[in-house]
Amino acid sequence: MTSEKSRSLNLKSVSNARELGGYKTKDGKTIKRGLLLRTGHLLDVTEDEKAVLADKYDLYAIGDLRSEREAAAKPDAPIGTSRYYGMSVFDMLSAKDYAPGTNAASIAELDLITVYNISKAYGLLNDDLYAKILESEKGKEGYTKFFKMLSDAPAGRAVLWHCTGGKDRTGIAAALLMSVLGVDEETVVEDFMATNLYNAERIAKTRSELMAKNVDNDVIDGVIVLVDGVDERFLINAINFMKDKYGSATGYVKTALGVTDEEIKALKNKYLE
Repeated sequence: MTSEKSRSLNLKSVSNARELGGYKTKDGKTIKRGLLLRTGHLLDVTEDEKAVLADKYDLYAIGDLRSEREAAAKPDAPIGTSRYYGMSVFDMLSAKDYAPGTNAASIAELDLITVYNISKAYGLLNDDLYAKILESEKGKEGYTKFFKMLSDAPAGRAVLWHCTGGKDRTGIAAALLMSVLGVDEETVVEDFMATNLYNAERIAKTRSELMAKNVDNDVIDGVIVLVDGVDERFLINAINFMKDKYGSATGYVKTALGVTDEEIKALKNKYLE
């Protein structure tokens, strides 16, 4: 984990912004640098950072894993000549759906304890959440589009995918792709958990603010998993689900998402060296 920061995209206005380049596969190959970018939302990206993505990375496409409701309310701004792929994997209800008495425009505008209580009631803190997303028709449709974007991209041009925090929906996508490219499970989980390193300052700030309000530690931990951090159990449970039902994560990608052996070979040729 000591070299993890070498994968940073150094985008100060975009949270959890990093790449998959440099990871080794089980057969000794390496994911190429500068092509596979995973981030949080792009709502605050600056013009200078757009130029970096467009020029340095020659960005071909942006894959938006947010719900249609989220994307419509706060759409991604164009970056260079990049194409936009909407690939929602999870229907996010509005704040009024969750809390009818609120005037908030989105659940993100509610106070953290309210968000925690709502999320707990709706199962968003259950550690089988990722497995449920993967098995849902919405999840399969969205992640199929994710692999379509990867296949569409010309060799040598980067793709970027994001959700809101760049940790859950984005993390699942990264785990699926890394698995298909041949990265071992331990490293896949390590990349997922790197969110806690990239968001360390945010996590510490949230924890400090809630501790000052005498919030129980269990609630604080739950809030952090919701808004800033990740818990490895969520991904490990998803991986075990894919193993049990499809034989492996690659089996899931092939059977549930319809990605062919030929397409997987092409992805390896494009993104490995």
